Order: sequence, then C-alpha cells, then structure tokens
Amino acid sequence: MSNQEDIEYELWEEMKLYELSRLHEELLSSEEMRRFAAAQQLRLRGDNRTFEYVVSLSKAQDASYREVAAFILGQLGTPNRPFRKQSIPILSDLLRYDPIPQVRAGAAAALGHLSALESFEYLNDASKDKDADVRANVAFAFGAIKGEKVIEPLIRLTHDDDSEVASWAVLGLSILDVDSAVVRDRLMELLNDPREEIRDDAIDGLSRWKTL
Repeated sequence: MSNQEDIEYELWEEMKLYELSRLHEELLSSEEMRRFAAAQQLRLRGDNRTFEYVVSLSKAQDASYREVAAFILGQLGTPNRPFRKQSIPILSDLLRYDPIPQVRAGAAAALGHLSALESFEYLNDASKDKDADVRANVAFAFGAIKGEKVIEPLIRLTHDDDSEVASWAVLGLSILDVDSAVVRDRLMELLNDPREEIRDDAIDGLSRWKTL
C-alpha cells in the first residue's frame, strides 16, 4: 500500500472503535481525511441521530460540512439506505442552489448512489454546470439511475471537452439495462475520438454490449 493508503487504513481501524457521538464530532475536523474517514464509518453505522445531525450539517455555513453531509446522505444505512426518501429533496436542493462546486458535485454523486430518478430534471440541469466535477458526478449519477430516460443526457455528456466527464458518460452508456441502437452508434463514433482514454472506454463499452 502507498503511504496515503496506510494512513487511511489506520484511520479506518481507529474510528471503528469510536462511538457515534465521537464520529459526529469528527465530521467537524479541520482535516478532510478525518472528516471523510468518519463519514465512511457513519454510512455503515449511523442511525436516526446521525441522520438528524447530518441534515443540520447540510445547512451549515461551512461548505466543507455541507460537502461531507451530502456524502453521508447518499449512503447512510448502506446497503438498505433507509433514509433515501428524506435525503433526496435535501440533496436536490444542494445540487440546485449551493454556490460551491464541491458541494454540488457531492450532491450529484449522492443522488446517483440513491438511484434518484425523482431528481432527473435537476440532474439534467446540472449536466450543464460550468464546473467539470459537477458534470462528471452527474454522468456517474445517470449511469447509476440507468433506463431510457438517461440516454440523451449521457450521449450529450460524451461530447464534453473534459475527459473525465466524457469517460463517466461513456461508462454510463456501457452499463445501461436497455437495448439501444442509438447508444451503440454513439459508442462506435467514439472509436474515432482524439482522446485515447475515451477510445478505450468506448471499446470497453462496446464489448459490454457484445458488438465487438
């Protein structure tokens, strides 16, 4: 493991011993690594108290707290996600109105983790966000939601100038659970993309569709 991975593993092992109240406190840490290590624990161990606390953080003035709140709301109670219904409106508002790109990006990813088809229109609007990280996470979210409704915005995002955005969009097209000639045609077109990573993604996508 790299030094970074060693530190993250040690934090994970350390925080496994923390009570929920201590993990809640760690979400306020000035160190991003500690905030998200605590968030990783809480997504598995958090309860109603955690949900209420994280909702309060989603309204905090400090954007780093709103960002970690979005992360937790998208995964709290993994794998059953019992707070899904209550979390989607909160995350949708963060995606629509938060002035900080990192928060909007976190909200988009969280809606993807919740497969929030209910927020399709908001995600579609956010697919045109000026921030590339937001657009990339929207592409991830569409890939998680799947279905015919996400085909058009995913295809549009494959045209994005940012390679990470386009790559996530290609992946989203690759894992759709629908049969679509439009998707296959777009993946074929991407074999001529000037970016090597996008061409590789398109090849992988076509192999999933069993067309190569």
